[in-house]
Amino acid sequence: MVYWIDLRSLLQFLDHCFVTGKCPSLYGHLTKLISVITNDGGNIVGILKGFDQETNIILDESHERVYSTKEGV
Repeated sequence: MVYWIDLRSLLQFLDHCFVTGKCPSLYGHLTKLISVITNDGGNIVGILKGFDQETNIILDESHERVYSTKEGV
């Protein structure tokens, strides 16, 4: 199963999480395969290994998915 996380939403969640001290759900995604959508539209898929209060995340075995608008899948 792949979990889709928009990077902007992740950053807002982490900011709220560390300001309020309440971080209920991000820990539950550790060691799971996630997909991160970056602000420029990139799609990076990897296993979430860690994060910090500065909104950095650590992905293991990650790769970028690149989609073509001209060719089919």
